[in-house]
Amino acid sequence: MENRSHIWIARALLAGLIAFGAYYPYTFLRTMIPLAFSGPESWQFLWIVDDTALAPLGARLFHFSMWVPTVLATQGMILAAIWLVGLLLRGIYFETRTVRALQWVGGLAAVAGATALVSMSFEAWVLTAYNSGERAPIRFHFESGEIGVLLTGLGLFLLGWVLRVTVIMRRENQEIV
Repeated sequence: MENRSHIWIARALLAGLIAFGAYYPYTFLRTMIPLAFSGPESWQFLWIVDDTALAPLGARLFHFSMWVPTVLATQGMILAAIWLVGLLLRGIYFETRTVRALQWVGGLAAVAGATALVSMSFEAWVLTAYNSGERAPIRFHFESGEIGVLLTGLGLFLLGWVLRVTVIMRRENQEIV
């Protein structure tokens, strides 16, 4: 009897990707829209911001817009991962389409990690720029997890590159034989 557990795993992964693809932009918008489009006192509940800090509209819009590329790259990565899992569910394993989907997942994960690293680095600076004299503004913040996402994405992209060369070599060998 054929082992079909990989199909159930792929379907569970597909369901998780679809759920995360819907939940991620929802949480981004639920958090960022009030921060960007409420009044200038909207940042005062954040732990690194003074109770008296008033952020102007330009700073709030900049804070919102610096996270948009990260969200778009993550959504693209999720769509590419859905495409990849769909190909695998149809039994398309070592073909150019599958390798290209893997490269898209890796490339977009690297872009998401890089943009998140930049956004995270500047977020603390933007949020604390309007603090009063009691709290000195934090200049930059560093999140090592974003470097992990960046490196994982680069690794997946490079793996896809190697697999693409392997698929091409396999085709050439089949044409010779």
